[in-house]
Amino acid sequence: MNHYLFEDPSAGILLAVVLEFLLVMTWAIRKQRFHRPLLLLGPALAGLFLLLDRLVQTNREALEDATRRLVQAAEQEDADTIISLLSDSFRHGVVTKEMTEGILRYHLRADKPLIESNRITRLEVTRAGDDGGSVELTVMTNTDQESVYGYYPLIKTRWRFDFVRDPDKQFRLQDLEMTGFGDDEGINVFRKGRLDSGLY
Repeated sequence: MNHYLFEDPSAGILLAVVLEFLLVMTWAIRKQRFHRPLLLLGPALAGLFLLLDRLVQTNREALEDATRRLVQAAEQEDADTIISLLSDSFRHGVVTKEMTEGILRYHLRADKPLIESNRITRLEVTRAGDDGGSVELTVMTNTDQESVYGYYPLIKTRWRFDFVRDPDKQFRLQDLEMTGFGDDEGINVFRKGRLDSGLY
């Protein structure tokens, strides 16, 4: 029910259109005994569904939003924004949030261009709970033509992002895994030396 009320109002709008059609037909047949204000029910119902969609953000929508912000921040090589989207409990094996901050600040800086553009071609929330969730996504990346790692016109990567809801009620990244690189298996981006391997 949450999906139809707060995430995709199209079913509700369709219901409002059908209701309005029935009301108009009833008015056309029984003009003398029909209360004209009833013709406002359809538009009012459609407006209610649209309002609920705008005002209420579901867990699924919040996870999608956090994912898109991470991918956009990577495109803009904005280490500060990425770090703000990491939970204090972030950990990938032995790699902690503090270690990740150092990696990000080293590799995402103005004198070291890396990414020209990121485009999400698939985004699926596989789990959305009050405590956290998981997102699987595919990203098409163009590297910067002046990248110190070389120019690649198009790289396809697949990822799994695991989020946790922090005490401030925001979803933040707790772990991530590259599940695919092109048509191959993913690469452990946190492995020692990996970020200097020429792929990133």
